[in-house]
Amino acid sequence: MKKFVFDFDRVDRMLLDNEETLNLLRNDDRQIRIFGSGIYAKGLKDYLSKKQITVNGYVVDDAYLPADRKDDVLSLSEAISKDDLILVFGVGGGFTDWFFNRIRSLKELIADCNNSLFIVINDYWLADEGFINHEILDKDFVNEHLDEFKYTFDLLEDDISKETMLEFLYASTGKNASELAKYATDTEHDYDLDLLFSGKNNGVVIDCGAFDGESIVQMSEYSGNRFEMIALECDDKNYAKCCETVSAYPNIKVKKVGVWDKKAKLVLVQSDSSSYLKELTASDDDSDAVEVSDLDSLIDEDNVAALVMDIEGSELKALHGAKRLISNGANLAVRIYHKKEDLITIPQFIHEINSEYKFYVRYNKKAGLCRTGDETTLYAVSR
Repeated sequence: MKKFVFDFDRVDRMLLDNEETLNLLRNDDRQIRIFGSGIYAKGLKDYLSKKQITVNGYVVDDAYLPADRKDDVLSLSEAISKDDLILVFGVGGGFTDWFFNRIRSLKELIADCNNSLFIVINDYWLADEGFINHEILDKDFVNEHLDEFKYTFDLLEDDISKETMLEFLYASTGKNASELAKYATDTEHDYDLDLLFSGKNNGVVIDCGAFDGESIVQMSEYSGNRFEMIALECDDKNYAKCCETVSAYPNIKVKKVGVWDKKAKLVLVQSDSSSYLKELTASDDDSDAVEVSDLDSLIDEDNVAALVMDIEGSELKALHGAKRLISNGANLAVRIYHKKEDLITIPQFIHEINSEYKFYVRYNKKAGLCRTGDETTLYAVSR
């Protein structure tokens, strides 16, 4: 049986590699250009500027060179015709096969240039710039909670889960997700639906934080539309889009409600491409509040086959309001990357309520942006 051993020296080496890369860029006389010219590339330039690193401009594929390009944008063919170039590739779209192949081809191109260098920067580095919508672990936090992480590790059912959990910890603390990406599953769906529906042939499926409805449609089609499904979404725009997406599926109902540990009204805070719930304070306008409920009150059915949660850090709160469903053995798929303590608190709470679950951790190459542990998911499967 695989044992939990966390190599703090490895984290130090990863962080040192990152700092050495920044020092190289900071002290090098070669021209520095970022591959890409969109929002992410400009954010990377701002980040490097704060690190006292001057970026000379951007490089784009020849086919994407705009007719009205600015002086700081070169085509790839123009860039590789120059000497003394450092091309920086910021991984902001994912460690998918496309990205691995793109990195490989760019590296080979730059290797043939005179006195030029190709550098990949992972967007964990940009956490302070707002490019990451979840809390980032650090090695002090891991060290302080080492026994608790070990407890979760020992709950996991297979070596894939154990390796994925370890690499998630290393990716976050060492700010590099390239090794974690090697453990990503190749499923085409947003969740591992083999695990989610394991042992379930009927009942109700609930998707908390259903967003635009695409995930619940995947679940429905995968299962032959045989389950009754309920999509829960409290954001007005997402709710409308979800209703539109599932309109052709009579087995899917949409409810405009958020999920919490009790019935209440909460503030829905918009944050870039996502949103999260927080309790009302005296300074909040309750006219903009959204309705939330605990699942045990909201869902009358006892035969809940599966429960899915991706609710931007409210997962533990919602699980506290779903004790009946957990006790009854609904299969669970819960995102565990939004908060530092998720890998500890979420599986251990579920285990306290129902010790008969088998636990798995998966990191999905399709669902996740596969760069910072986004979409890392805990599966609790009834025995």
